[in-house]
Amino acid sequence: MLLRNDSGFTLIEHLIGLSLIALVALLLPNFLISIQAKTISVQPDIVVFLNHVSKEAKEADALMWRDDTIFIYQKDSVITYELRNNKRIQRYRDGKGVVIMAEDVNEFICLPKEIAYFCQIELESGKRYERSFWSVKEWATHALE
Repeated sequence: MLLRNDSGFTLIEHLIGLSLIALVALLLPNFLISIQAKTISVQPDIVVFLNHVSKEAKEADALMWRDDTIFIYQKDSVITYELRNNKRIQRYRDGKGVVIMAEDVNEFICLPKEIAYFCQIELESGKRYERSFWSVKEWATHALE
């Protein structure tokens, strides 16, 4: 009587399984990168803008908001960030030197809240960004009172 051993896999079955695993291993990083790109919604120009304003506001003597513009008063100059009609936030130093800080902006509002300004930016895509800014000198003056 001839005994047949049917337990185990043939060489062809091993090669097919190995090729499927290799295919998944090759495509998985590209798939994960595309998912990550879709889930990260923070626009780099908005982050740079908010960080830039925060740094300048901390070093300022005073802050003020008026007519879609935040004014940052420093020792010898005034820095302004202004929402223009072409949906851009532009930076000026003493009314000169235009630097485009953010584009496709629908709304730019800063509201005073105690010693800080709470700012909101809404892009045309509908995404909203919020951040608070304050002057260290104003904060220290307020704390001493």
